[in-house]
Amino acid sequence: GIIVLGVMFGSLPYIWLRFKLTGLHMRIRLELLSAIEIFYQAYVLAPHKNIRSVLHAVVQAGRIQYPARPLFEQLYRNLAIAPDPDEGLRIFSFALGSIWGDYFANILRYGLLEGLDITGNLQELIEDMRKAKRIDQMERNRLLEIRIANFTPIFFLAVFLGINFRLNPTAAYHYYVLDEAGRDMLLDSLLLIFASFVMGIFLSMKRL
Repeated sequence: GIIVLGVMFGSLPYIWLRFKLTGLHMRIRLELLSAIEIFYQAYVLAPHKNIRSVLHAVVQAGRIQYPARPLFEQLYRNLAIAPDPDEGLRIFSFALGSIWGDYFANILRYGLLEGLDITGNLQELIEDMRKAKRIDQMERNRLLEIRIANFTPIFFLAVFLGINFRLNPTAAYHYYVLDEAGRDMLLDSLLLIFASFVMGIFLSMKRL
C-alpha cells in the first residue's frame, strides 16, 4: 500500500503537467484558425507579399489572441535573426502541436525559400480547417465527456464515505481506518480512480 500510494502521489506533478499541456494544445488549436485568417488577410493586402514583413505587421497589430500570440511572436523573432528559416519554423510547428500547424509551417517555408506567392495555399488551408471545425467540435465534446468521467468516481467515493461517516462515524472509522480490509478497499478504489484518470489524459493526448 505504501508503494502504491508513493507511486500515485509521486506521479501527480507529471500528470498535472500533462493535463495542462493537453488543455494548452487544445486552446492553441481553437485559436490557430483565427490566427491564420488574420495572417491571410494581412498577406493579401500587403503590396510586396514579404512574409517576414507581413508577420511583423500581424504581431505588431496584436490581433492574434493568446495562446497562439506568443508562438507567432517567437516565430517572427526567429525569422528576423536567422537567414535560414528552417529552425524557426521547426520550433513553431512543434509548439503548435497539430497537423494544421505543420501544414501552415510548410506553406511559410515554401514562401520564404522559393519567394513565391502563397495566397492560394493559405486559402486552401483555411477552407480545409473550416471544414474540419465541425469535427473538432465533436472531439472537444468527447474530451469533455472523458474529463467528466475522470472526476465522477472521485465524487461518488467522497459521497459514499461522507454518508457512511455521517450515519455511523464510529463504525465507519473502525472499518475504513482501523480495519485492514477497509483500508485495502480504499486503496483499490484510489488505484482504479488514478488509473482511469491517467487513461483519460492518454486518450485526450491521442485525440490531439
